[in-house]
Amino acid sequence: MSEMRSEDLQALNDEIAGLAKAGLPLDKGLEALARDLGRGKLADVTREISENLRKGKSLSEAFDSQGSAVPAYYGALIASGVRTGRMADVLATLTLHARTLSDLKSTIWLSLVYPFMVISGALALVVFMTLFLVPQFATIFKDFGMRVPAFTAFLLFIGEEPLTRLLLPLAFVAGIILTSAYLIWTSGPGSRFLTNVLYTIPGVGGLVRSVRLAAFSDLMGILLENNIPFPEALRLAGEASSDPLLRDAAIASQAKIAHGESFSKVMREQDGFPEMLSWMAGWAERRGELPRSFHQAAKFYQRRAETQSILLRGILPTMGIILTGIVVGGLVIGGLLSPLFYLLETLSK
Repeated sequence: MSEMRSEDLQALNDEIAGLAKAGLPLDKGLEALARDLGRGKLADVTREISENLRKGKSLSEAFDSQGSAVPAYYGALIASGVRTGRMADVLATLTLHARTLSDLKSTIWLSLVYPFMVISGALALVVFMTLFLVPQFATIFKDFGMRVPAFTAFLLFIGEEPLTRLLLPLAFVAGIILTSAYLIWTSGPGSRFLTNVLYTIPGVGGLVRSVRLAAFSDLMGILLENNIPFPEALRLAGEASSDPLLRDAAIASQAKIAHGESFSKVMREQDGFPEMLSWMAGWAERRGELPRSFHQAAKFYQRRAETQSILLRGILPTMGIILTGIVVGGLVIGGLLSPLFYLLETLSK
């Protein structure tokens, strides 16, 4: 079963927290919620948790039985809340973490949505020119019996059958690229390769990296402050991360730390951990302040992501507009109008 979205997990957590605070039976409340939801991933998971609770399982066992549908850290934190008698605090913390994840994801999308709209508008303008403008210029050139430059001839050639000569080839190439990217991403080495490529993209790579590090650090802080052992917390946070480099580094470090090696030393040996995070972990390890240190790291990476997002929202649209002007200007002036300018100059002599 595929993993729940962070929004669905937040909604489920809010419902459980509300039922627990009101002193209502969780199995009955979740059963009613599942009926209200009807269909969908959230409804299915809620219904199964309710059934497990009616069978006598604990809340943490009910979550563990969901497999990959619910992140493993959720069940571990619920078990910690039951063990320490701090269930309300744990549920409140999980709600805050889910909201943090949503905010971090929104930071990425808000940074890219306007540039995407600009690029889409540019492509739509090029398609419009190919479908409607180029054929009209072709008629003019044909009526005057003009010999046109090679670039103009190429545009006219595409304009004769734009569907088969432009749109279908572009769709085919895009399909090949997307399919290849998906196949590469689903393999372990391929996902790491694509992640490294993504992180080399100026602006965008740094933003995505900062968002992922903020989410990882925030979860590490939550797990540690709820008395989850460091090796297990590292594994759970790594498994929950969408960064394959960070996930592999966390899992590889778990066994070494479990055997008594220093946290900071092991983290520095792994390329998936940035130097800043390893240094903060080492500083906190010596002072016994690991939960606080990871929360501080999360705030640091979140602030950096917000700064990068502001820069991208200012730079990318401007670059998109300039690029659109260059492309459209090149097509119109260089490909279509320049032969007409030459014709007018000839006729005026």
